[in-house]
Amino acid sequence: MSDEKESREEQLSMSESIASTLLLALGLLTTARGAFWMFNYDNTSDSNLYASLAAVMPLWAWAIGFVIGGLLLILSSWYLPRRNIKKRFAVTLFIGGGLSSASYFIVAIAGFGNAVNWLTPMQLIIFSVASLVLAFFGGTMLWQKKNMY
Repeated sequence: MSDEKESREEQLSMSESIASTLLLALGLLTTARGAFWMFNYDNTSDSNLYASLAAVMPLWAWAIGFVIGGLLLILSSWYLPRRNIKKRFAVTLFIGGGLSSASYFIVAIAGFGNAVNWLTPMQLIIFSVASLVLAFFGGTMLWQKKNMY
């Protein structure tokens, strides 16, 4: 790899550093939620929300979308410095954002009637919309790369 490409990968602007940090944080938060449900899948007595989700399918099954989506967002954070060279960043952002958005949205809908207060579903909706915007950015990048060839 040439020195110019290496320096482009190593030096991030302040906004790229912030974006990478926020992607990592959202990915870790999403993965942690999924991991909690994977290992505590039988503890549905914690809240009415968990009980309502478990009535549809076990919490460990809900956790799969969160874990995969979160891990892909973490990967996109790692691929961010390489986004001009490889399309892995766009793919992981698109799929990770889409999975996370869908997972948060479904749980938010279940939370409206079963949450302790209004804050829980509101947070889930915000995470869903933020993840959807990330998926949109990833999809836009993929579309632009497709039309370049």
